[in-house]
Amino acid sequence: DLEKWIDGEKWVKVKNGKMSTWKKQSEVGIYRFTDAGYESRTPEGEWVNWAQMPQDTTHLTDAQRERLVKELRGEIKVSTSDFDEDLEFMPKAKTPPLEQWPFHRAAITEDLKATKEQTNPYRQLEYTDELGQAFLIAQRWKASNEARRHLGYNVNDDIKDVANLNGSVLALRCLVDQLRRVQKFRRQSPDQELPTDARRLQNIRLTGLLGTDEGSALAMWLYSEEKKRVMIDICIGDDAMDQGPHAEEVLVRHLAQKGADLGAEE
Repeated sequence: DLEKWIDGEKWVKVKNGKMSTWKKQSEVGIYRFTDAGYESRTPEGEWVNWAQMPQDTTHLTDAQRERLVKELRGEIKVSTSDFDEDLEFMPKAKTPPLEQWPFHRAAITEDLKATKEQTNPYRQLEYTDELGQAFLIAQRWKASNEARRHLGYNVNDDIKDVANLNGSVLALRCLVDQLRRVQKFRRQSPDQELPTDARRLQNIRLTGLLGTDEGSALAMWLYSEEKKRVMIDICIGDDAMDQGPHAEEVLVRHLAQKGADLGAEE
């Protein structure tokens, strides 16, 4: 039995983990978990195990509400392909290594290069020969973004904010790991076996834009003279939920300018 009455008040049985307990229905809300699975409560107070329209749909358009009703009735079969712009995208069980991350190409044009007005709020710093300092900065940014994610999200955060913060944490973790690899490569003795990406590690560059009101960003990149191409492995800002993304954009534009000065075309 999942329901009982005590002193004129209805009590329902719910599960918390593996344990079942009795609670006043007024304290349960509109969803409960039982041995039968998740159930929702109808406006009449009946507990059912089929989907229902949410109580508040004011954030939906008329077309979205109509589609939701059809989905709940089973008139429309929901598929993930309805939402994925790239049908070839497949979520992975774990974060792939950096070389398997998706990269994008763009021609270096005057519109892509950073303007003086865009870079004025920042100090332009080179960390190629200052790996220790770059590591401390990346480690500090990683810790602060991880702490921000640990605090959770608020009502003003949307799905893009969540994705951006998670992506930033992954990128900062990867940057810290890559800085360790570069440092290890530079310190290894001549008789040690070289890693498969030794040429990349040898030519890697680190550039940063440090600002106050408009965020900061750090990039790990290299220039290919043969391909006339600037290749940015990682470009990440200091604060994913504030001005970090803006600083990332300015830094990419700044690297486009630096690449053009070296002869890069993309």
